Amino acid sequence: APRRRQLHRILLPVPGFRPRRRRRALREVPGVARRAGPHRRGEPDAGGRPPRTVRRVAPAIRSGRGRLPAGHGGTAGARRGVVGDRGPDHQLTEDVVRVTEIDGLRDLWYAVARSDEQSPAGARRVRLLGDDYTLWRAGGGRPVLAEAYCPHRGASLASASVADGRLVCCYHGWEFDGSGSCVHIPQLDPGLPIPPKACLRTWPVVERYGLVWACVGAPATDGPPRFVEADEHGWRVQVDFFEPWAASALRVVDNNIDQSHPAFVHRGTFGDPSRARVPPYELERTATGLRARVPQDVGGVGPQMGDADEGKRYERMQEVELLDLMHTRIRLSYGGQAPDYAFYGSATPVDDSSSIYVRVSALAGDEDVQPYAMFWDFSRRVTLEDKVVLEQTSPDFPVEVTREVHLRCDRTTLEYRRQLARLVSGGAEGEPEATDVPQPRMEGAVAQEPSAAEPAA
Repeated sequence: APRRRQLHRILLPVPGFRPRRRRRALREVPGVARRAGPHRRGEPDAGGRPPRTVRRVAPAIRSGRGRLPAGHGGTAGARRGVVGDRGPDHQLTEDVVRVTEIDGLRDLWYAVARSDEQSPAGARRVRLLGDDYTLWRAGGGRPVLAEAYCPHRGASLASASVADGRLVCCYHGWEFDGSGSCVHIPQLDPGLPIPPKACLRTWPVVERYGLVWACVGAPATDGPPRFVEADEHGWRVQVDFFEPWAASALRVVDNNIDQSHPAFVHRGTFGDPSRARVPPYELERTATGLRARVPQDVGGVGPQMGDADEGKRYERMQEVELLDLMHTRIRLSYGGQAPDYAFYGSATPVDDSSSIYVRVSALAGDEDVQPYAMFWDFSRRVTLEDKVVLEQTSPDFPVEVTREVHLRCDRTTLEYRRQLARLVSGGAEGEPEATDVPQPRMEGAVAQEPSAAEPAA
């Protein structure tokens, strides 16, 4: 090649001489679009292969953030709607989504750490919606969420130390304050200013309900949705769970408001398959989600009220509220038979197929009447039953309601799919269409057409 270039320099002055350039064969990379050819235009190619069908992709679905599929280097050229771990020919469509592909979910708040586990002396790695970040405490103990890597030479800031409220990179000792600005470079010559690009991007962070919450988008509020029982009633508040699950965050939230699974999933605690039928319940849309009131006749839940008798049955009212697309509130009222309690649930999306299960409880009874240890032990058994099932579900979440069959008892989860679909299609998240959700149609199963989206009996 060097000799050929030298020859070209000698012959270029000769009139009519044009060097020939060798055409490189295009390397086939799964998931990366090539220029339109016969096969792409919908015509059979030279080998007689049929044209590939290209389905319309929803505008708000993420396209892998410009990354190539897993196993290939580079950061550009990813075809719209293709995710690497699904194979080269799989395209995301409007009827099935994954959590990291929905831009609007980045504007919500997520729990990224327990407050009592975030030490002021060190930093930790946080993975949220498929991206990595660094969490640490600045001056005064204020939590800070910043970029994952140092702008100098790309060292992981999760391995950095914290001194006097400053994040100190473990590689070259660069120091950053709580705003992300670099305040000290040990190797910088005296008198020279710190380069303006030597800084970290940071995101909004708050502490509430014993957890550290962060938003990596454009938050519409100053923190996560309110937990009424903790903010107004002054009930005893405790972080029950903050643990990784191998399940999609969308599946976890969907399970939190599902009304028909307890009879079978929770047979080892309070479920009873002979009482699987869910009575009719009230359901209404709210400005940010939905609210339902479900009457229940349950047994085996005594330990949650401080009663060791698991054979006793209770009449209770379950109030289910979808605070936004990733946060739920459930209050269980026993009408004076036993102390009430409430759950504040969420799922932090780590990536498409894993999440952090988050639950905060609020207990109305005193410790001597409603011991937390007994309450937590029973809650743990119930939660593990959910975990076993959810970790076997697909990370592909359907938002086109005609893909599934719905019953009357599925009205809460059906409405969840509708609101998520509005966000995916570019509509306002949680925008109500009417004050009350229409009553479901009572005849037959759901047909595969848009007009038959209402559940059957």
